[in-house]
This record gives sequence, structure tokens and C-alpha cells, in this order.
Amino acid sequence: MFSQINKPTKLVGVILLISFAATGCIRIPSAHPAAGISSTELASHVNFLAQPALKGRKPGTHGSRIARNYIVDRFKSYGLVPWGREKDYVQSFGYGNNIIGVLQGSDTNLSSEFVLVSAHYDHLGKDHGKLCLGAADNASGVAGLLEMAKQMSLYEQRPKRSVVFAAFDSEEMMLLGSFVFSCRPDVEKARIVAVLNMDILGRDFMDVVQNTLFVTGTEQYPALREQIFRSGTNAGVDVRPVGTDLIGPRGDHVAFEQRPIPCMFFSSGMYGDYHKPTDTPEKLNYTAI
Repeated sequence: MFSQINKPTKLVGVILLISFAATGCIRIPSAHPAAGISSTELASHVNFLAQPALKGRKPGTHGSRIARNYIVDRFKSYGLVPWGREKDYVQSFGYGNNIIGVLQGSDTNLSSEFVLVSAHYDHLGKDHGKLCLGAADNASGVAGLLEMAKQMSLYEQRPKRSVVFAAFDSEEMMLLGSFVFSCRPDVEKARIVAVLNMDILGRDFMDVVQNTLFVTGTEQYPALREQIFRSGTNAGVDVRPVGTDLIGPRGDHVAFEQRPIPCMFFSSGMYGDYHKPTDTPEKLNYTAI
């Protein structure tokens, strides 16, 4: 069959065959955006990112690259643009690759201000010889990130401010990816007005407390906190505040906490399968996400 096609196409075919042979059968959901956020679409993202063929998305691995390409394809289909003067969504650094897409704001007076929405896409790979797929940690947060980006890109009236969607790498390596991004000169100068970070969604806190979402970083912003709680009530979700001092430096929002802005962390909290091979997609509550 390959003798009937040109060399570039032949090369692509060989690369695809090698990829499939190396990783097994990789299921790729459609990237065509459709209005509305559904539990089915959220589940499709998690099932792709946490499938065994990606081997736990450890930074620098083939599985990480497949996850990265998946996120980039969706950023493109949602009409996001790369950050600043970058020509690509992927920003490489020594230990990983961040993926940054921007939904440009509609108000010329406010579009130079940014709200940063983030979730890390890396996980452990293998731990003590066993594969850790990282469904809740943090394919769930990436699923939320992608669906938010999709839905906001389809709004008839876009947000007045620009929204930065960041899928950070190497979070499991002391938050390295988010700190690398936050230390870029163009990011240090950027007018970021708020940070919303998602890490671990759709599980019961300590496997007991159901339908609960914890949020940190609202201590100094009572009006914003009240708005978040009201939104949770309207959605049938029990939103509970947690002091930042109780959580400590856990989560990519920490890289931005030196700024005088709200840096909020959304999570359903710890669970028994945390950092274990048993953190698998079928255990998530996608309606809650």
C-alpha cells in the first residue's frame, strides 16, 4: 500500500504505525466542539488521558506527548491562540512542556487583562513498578479545563477579559511547570487579575463526603466567595471554604500567590486511591464534575 503514496505521507504512516505498536490501541475522541458541557464529554477526556496506553503521563514520556497533542488539538478546535508572541501552544522547559491557549477578550479596554484557568496534565507514570493512570489526579481537572474552554469559545458574546487556559506539566515535580511559566518576563509583566486552578475533581472526600467541592484562596475576597457559594448552591454542589494555610503549597496556583489577586484552588479533596494504580476513570462522578 505504501508504494502508491508519496514519501512525506509514507513517513507519516510509518510514524503512526510505530506509535500504535509502541503504545497499544489509542482511542481518540472527536475534537469537534459541540455546545453544552455533558458528563459524557467529560468522561471521554478522562478516559483518553487515563487510558493504560498513555502509561500515566509522566513528563518526558511518549504518553505525555500523546496527552499533549490531544490537548493542543482541542485548543486549536476551540479557536484559542498561543500565549503572547509564541507561535505554538507548547512551551518547553528542561523537565516538561506546558500547554497555553488564550481566548481573546471582547472588550478592547479589558482584553489586555487575563484570568488564568489551570489544571496539570502530568502524573506519576509508574510507582513501585505499578502503573498509576491518574484519572482524578488530574485527568479530571484537564477535562474540566477543556470543557470550560470549549463552552466559553462558543459563547455568542465572549468574556470582556482574555482567558488563559493553562495545562501545566511537572506539577508532580514540585509544581515546576507552573513556576516556570510564572517566571517568564512576559508573564511577570502581564495583567493577570485572577487564577483558578483545578486539581482532583469528581471523587468523594476521604471516600465519604459526597458532592462537595472545596475552595481555597477566597479569604480576602468575601464578595467573590459569596458568589462562588451561590453558584454552587444553584448547581446543587456543596461548596466549602478552606483556609490556604491549611492546604499549604499544594497546587499550581501557588506559583501566582505572591500577586495581590485571588488565587483559588478548586478540589474535591483527598481520596483513598490518591497516587495509586486504583485511581481509574470509572470511579469518577462526572455529573459532579
